[in-house]
Amino acid sequence: MPISPLEVEGEERLGRALRWTLQGRWFSHGYPPAGGAARWGADAAGEELAAPGGRRARLLLRRPTPEERSHLLREAVDRHHGPSRDSQLLPAELTATLDAAGAAFGRFDTCPLCEEPGARLHMRDRDTFHARCGNCEAIWGSRVCCCGARYPVLWPHNAIIDTTNGDRVDRTAGADVLAMPCTAAESVPGSRFRCPECRECAGRPGCTCQDG
Repeated sequence: MPISPLEVEGEERLGRALRWTLQGRWFSHGYPPAGGAARWGADAAGEELAAPGGRRARLLLRRPTPEERSHLLREAVDRHHGPSRDSQLLPAELTATLDAAGAAFGRFDTCPLCEEPGARLHMRDRDTFHARCGNCEAIWGSRVCCCGARYPVLWPHNAIIDTTNGDRVDRTAGADVLAMPCTAAESVPGSRFRCPECRECAGRPGCTCQDG
C-alpha cells in the first residue's frame, strides 16, 4: 500500500488500513462473541443452545437490555432450586457473565465514526450483523460473499463516494469505509458492497456497477 506523508490521500489510506485491522476484523470474524461470556441472553437477544451436563445455554446475539438481564436472573434462579453451593453462586456468576458479554459487545454496538454507544444490532444470516448509529446514522456490520469470504462494511450517512479508483476513494471517503460500496444507480447507497477477495458485488449477476 503506497503511502506518502505529504499527501492527505496517503494519510486517509493509512487510516482505512488501520480501521480494517482494528475494527473490520472484529466485525467480520468476531461476531457473535465466542466463549462462555456470550452464551447467555433472553429470548429476544439470543438463541438457545445445548450446554454441557444437559443444561441449556443461550448464544448472545446483542447486548441484553436491563429487562432481559432481570428475566435471565429470574429464569436461572427458578431453574436451580435447593441449598446447593452452585445454586447460591448462580446469580452472581450469571451477573458477571452478562457484564463480560456486554463489554464484549462494545466492539459491535459502538459507532465506528462518532463513537456513540448502544446502537441496535440486528443479526443477519450466517452469523453476520447489521447496526445503525442513532446519533450520526452511519451503518456498519458484516457480510458473507458467495465465494465464502467474510468481510466488514461501513457507510457514513449521506455519503457520496467515488470508487473509480483508489485515489478517488481516498479523496471522497477517507478512512470512513471498509469494503468498497456498490456504485450502481439503482442501488440504495450503502445497501450493497463488493467483496474484497473476489471483487464481486453482492448484487451480481444483475448489478450494473463496475469493478474497482
